[in-house]
Amino acid sequence: SIQLKPDYYQDINTLGNTYSAKGQLDKSIDVNEKIIEDAFYGTPHFALSNMGVAYYNKKDYVQAERYFLEALKMNPDFINALAGLGTLYIDQGRYNEAVVKLGRAVRKDPKLGKLHFELGRAYRGQGDTVKARAEFAKAAELAPDTPLADEAQKELKKTP
Repeated sequence: SIQLKPDYYQDINTLGNTYSAKGQLDKSIDVNEKIIEDAFYGTPHFALSNMGVAYYNKKDYVQAERYFLEALKMNPDFINALAGLGTLYIDQGRYNEAVVKLGRAVRKDPKLGKLHFELGRAYRGQGDTVKARAEFAKAAELAPDTPLADEAQKELKKTP
């Protein structure tokens, strides 16, 4: 479809996500860079957040944070960037910042189990096991019979 319509941004964005999912992170970055630079691309916060994900997966946390923050400048409520940044902050031990970002994401979309799971990890990092347990339980409730629910149950068992 991109060959037929080179400016079909939705499919270009999907191509970047596909490369990322396949672990072809440099190709994902290349695709996303091209559409970010295009003045006619109406939703660059998607590509910016995707860049954040690719750099996060490359373990280049400085670049990942930069792209997530750029996406949030364009759309402060963009859940993908809030979640990505929250997860990045957990990995860096920046639990207070993670709780802020993930808490905001959960308020925007309280039905996403993955957001509750990550918020539970952030609360546990802060040492707040009561809130952590509540978030892990909510994640399991929202995604029954899934690997996420299984993981949430494991975390509940590990969290006193």
